[in-house]
Amino acid sequence: MNETWGFLLGETKMITYTEPYNGSGVISVLLQQLTSVTQEHVGENLKLVTRVDKELESLGANLVAIKAVLTDAEMRQLKEEAVKLWLEDLKDVSYDMDSVLDKWNTAILKSKFDQGEPKVGSSILFSCFHCTKLSPSVITHRLKIAKEIQSLNRKLEMITLRKNRFGFIETSDASLFSLRRPNYTTSFLDVPIIYGQHDYKELLINQLRLGGTDQDDKELKFIPIVGMGGIGKTTLARNAYNDAEVKSLFKGNMIWVCVSDPFDISRIAKEIIEQLTRQPQLITGLELLMIKFQESIEGKKFLLVLDDVWTTDYSKWLSLEHVLKLGAIGSRVVVTTRNEEVAKMIGDTNKISLSKLSEEDCWLLLKEVALSNKTEQEKQNFDVIGQKIARKCNGLPLAAKALGSLLRVKDIEYWHEMLRSEIWELKNMEVELFNPLLFSYYDLTPVERRCFLYCAIFPKDNVFDRDDLIQQWVAQGYFKSRNNGQHEFEQSGLVCFQNLATRSFFQEFKYDNYNFTLECKMHDIVHDFAKYLTKNEYSIQIISDVEKRVELNIRHLNLIHVSLAIPTFSNLKKKKNLHTLMVRCHFGCMVPGEHLRCLKTLILKGELMKLPTNIGDLIHLRYISIDSGIEIMINVPPTIGNLLNLQTLKFFSRIKELPEEVGKLTNLRHLLLSEGGTETKQSSIGKLTSLQTLENRDQRFWAFKKNRMTMEVRDFRNLNNLRKIWLEGLGREEHKEEAKEAQLHNKTSLVHLHLIFDFNSEMETHEIVLETLRPHENLQYLRIEGYLGGSFSPSWMVSLINMRSLCLYECVNYNKMPPLGKLPCLESLSIQWSRGLEKMGAEFLGVEIYDNTSSATELLLFPKLKQLQIKNADSLKEWVGVVGWKMNGPLKIMPSLETLQLTGCLVLESLPDFLESTPLKNLEIRRCDILENTCKRETGDDWPKICHVPNIIIEK
Repeated sequence: MNETWGFLLGETKMITYTEPYNGSGVISVLLQQLTSVTQEHVGENLKLVTRVDKELESLGANLVAIKAVLTDAEMRQLKEEAVKLWLEDLKDVSYDMDSVLDKWNTAILKSKFDQGEPKVGSSILFSCFHCTKLSPSVITHRLKIAKEIQSLNRKLEMITLRKNRFGFIETSDASLFSLRRPNYTTSFLDVPIIYGQHDYKELLINQLRLGGTDQDDKELKFIPIVGMGGIGKTTLARNAYNDAEVKSLFKGNMIWVCVSDPFDISRIAKEIIEQLTRQPQLITGLELLMIKFQESIEGKKFLLVLDDVWTTDYSKWLSLEHVLKLGAIGSRVVVTTRNEEVAKMIGDTNKISLSKLSEEDCWLLLKEVALSNKTEQEKQNFDVIGQKIARKCNGLPLAAKALGSLLRVKDIEYWHEMLRSEIWELKNMEVELFNPLLFSYYDLTPVERRCFLYCAIFPKDNVFDRDDLIQQWVAQGYFKSRNNGQHEFEQSGLVCFQNLATRSFFQEFKYDNYNFTLECKMHDIVHDFAKYLTKNEYSIQIISDVEKRVELNIRHLNLIHVSLAIPTFSNLKKKKNLHTLMVRCHFGCMVPGEHLRCLKTLILKGELMKLPTNIGDLIHLRYISIDSGIEIMINVPPTIGNLLNLQTLKFFSRIKELPEEVGKLTNLRHLLLSEGGTETKQSSIGKLTSLQTLENRDQRFWAFKKNRMTMEVRDFRNLNNLRKIWLEGLGREEHKEEAKEAQLHNKTSLVHLHLIFDFNSEMETHEIVLETLRPHENLQYLRIEGYLGGSFSPSWMVSLINMRSLCLYECVNYNKMPPLGKLPCLESLSIQWSRGLEKMGAEFLGVEIYDNTSSATELLLFPKLKQLQIKNADSLKEWVGVVGWKMNGPLKIMPSLETLQLTGCLVLESLPDFLESTPLKNLEIRRCDILENTCKRETGDDWPKICHVPNIIIEK
């Protein structure tokens, strides 16, 4: 039974409804928010507000009735305009109710601070109304809220009455075809075989080669790739770009720029310069930028890919073409576009026009994605139905991949249900293009749909930072806590992101060393699909000289100002209902905030950009990000402490001072500051007990520095939810006590720990401080730098049973390794500049002598270690295994090792015997004078130990 609603003001009562939560998409998620948020505001002795109890009871009943028909309504809106308008009205009321309840929430929280600041880290409990005497301001506030609820309920009642006219079918919370939704595993699908493009790839590579005639070789060649969205233009260009022959032709001078719309010559020039010079560019003026652009490209033979070009403005193209022609003979420019007019503008002599996939290729691609985890016998069962579905893809690779990603986790009954679906009957030209994506969309949970639709506010070709995107989802209130866990929202966001990625809503992933996604992009067609579904809710406005009028019902707005003039933002004055505002412009300004009282997310980017003067009045804000340029120092007003709901605060520019009032932001979860700013001590950060990330823009983690007391070690005492900590300048005398006060052992959420010691402090102090900074056993990533202790065996090292990565860098005095072989989860170990280390043996492995008889119990040392790096250990002479070890015995040493890198180990005499039993795939030996001889192919003494390794590099 789902307790969806139930309260009376004054006395708490629960009204329970037997219907399970159902509904879908935008509306149902908003209703879920209303249900949850309203319940949190119940039972606070509110009898003074007459008849609000009945209003809320009626409101709850109306919402439950509406939720029961939302699935049918969302399906019918694609064909029935009246249903679509009904949903739009419902959505508007839902947004307004969300704002009302959020205002209520914030006022109660502020009242708690006014009466006496709550305990650090306490949850938001609305007990302030338990007093017997209420102030006039509190009574006035309640009356205002009551009137707003009453007004919204009248609107909702009208919407409920209109609902009955449509004859909606009530449905349960099931997927599109009423089939059980499986538990998804997270695997991002990349298809290694490119179907139907082999001939196109050969043609493109041939165009990139020298033409054979003097005239053809001398001129800069432009190669447009033209085709409809989703046909595979970018895929073709990327495959040629990454081809080994192509890389050899252009010898590193290869540039890839996602152009999209608008055609911003400054951004394009900057990206080309940065990719050619491998250096960031701080130039902002267009004239200076173009001069640097010419210098960077002149005389170089280059390959430039301009992906997704839309502009047909020849004057803009000429300014770019003029510079590109300064390159050396043999330079090539590949342009991908949907528009034939673009190809004509740049010259279509070498045009490659992509046609749709054949039905056979479409089925092969769909099958590769959907059935790759099945046996050949199982695949045959899907052949007939699969080929029929493939015909519905209309020859589009993106459609085949999207459907394949969905069908990968479905049984054959679902395949038949999909083929019979009415979605295929939608004939509107725009909808017809999106038909394959609609199946994947409707199979998502309501929350996942909401998160996907939010991506419509970003421009095409946007690079999504996974964690930042999740933080913006959380700021919109898409996830609700069930267990009151501090990290529950972000964990729900991560699961949502992974499910969207699995369904091919994201692509072009960038991973870290542990195969976790850091960044991704969204295909143009998928982005168009999101925009199609959110036409009246999300808007991207590109402003040139004249400020465009913003639609009245827009709730999420992205303003991209491409003019060199300073924007006035007069079009924002009537946008009081905006929930999200993103602004990007060339030159700075101050966004007028007096009308933006419903904002939850504010992102500002542009030279000299400033925070609104009334930032403290925008009480609904959960997310703020401002980037005014690296050289700009911005002011942060003390009134920012009024933003009690704020969850994420990011300064990509230096700030003069972080006000002490920031300490009030007990809901703040993510704080990013830029290197070079924040010159004063900020002990108030230690009060932010909800913090999960405390980052530095350049180093990614917070930096504690000896020469600039931004924080003391003890300030981390109450920050028990941090996932990353970076402490720099450790080893001073006072750190002996401060390390105890930091209480790292209590930080169960801590995953990354980076400790940097001061070379100018005492060895004994280093040993005491390191021993005292004992982290919790949940730690996964540890890096220690500059440690001067003679011993490297803190008592806690082997207790880190979850540690996956350990790096010891410039720890120059210790001569004995801790027993790291006992760590069950360690996957990566890096030892660099350990000049005192002379031997690695039994103490390093964790066992000295082993009984290797047939009756001995199997023992694994370094059971999960995959990567081992030993660099510049110039005193390391001996590396041995365990006495009694035998090749096929029960003692297994490094049974998962794949990569071994040895660099600058000048006196290391030999490799350990156990290496011959490891599954090594990559071995690199550089500047190891003795090993160069002992590891010689066929003749070296160590060759039998490494002869099974497929990839060996040995360099002087």
